[in-house]
Amino acid sequence: MQDITHKGVIEQVVNSTVFVRIDPRTSACGSCAAANHCGALTSDSGLIQVYDTTRQWNIGEEVLLKASPQLFTRSILLAYLFPLILVIGTLFLGATYWNELGAIFASFGVLACYYIGLSIRRKALRNKLYFTITLL
Repeated sequence: MQDITHKGVIEQVVNSTVFVRIDPRTSACGSCAAANHCGALTSDSGLIQVYDTTRQWNIGEEVLLKASPQLFTRSILLAYLFPLILVIGTLFLGATYWNELGAIFASFGVLACYYIGLSIRRKALRNKLYFTITLL
């Protein structure tokens, strides 16, 4: 599979974090068959954070963002599939040991712990899930 690219404009630079504004309707998302389902085309434009220390970026520069297809697969697994499996699994296990209300509270608790864990591991995930940025 080939890399997914987006053209964008740098909107803000804070330390080594570059905020790039893209228009999903004119990028690779515009021709993607799943774009309507992931919500990419429903927003007017997207703001993407890129962590880059290779050069000094300036506001207003046109850049090209590049990501591998594995980035999106991992992101979907972490954001949607794993939490869904945790909630459903907790509901079934909780329903066998407690009543339905206890199972619901347990599933919400497990889901909250999952997202807190993701938040704690943000820096480690940043090294695995990232866009590369190049000047146009």
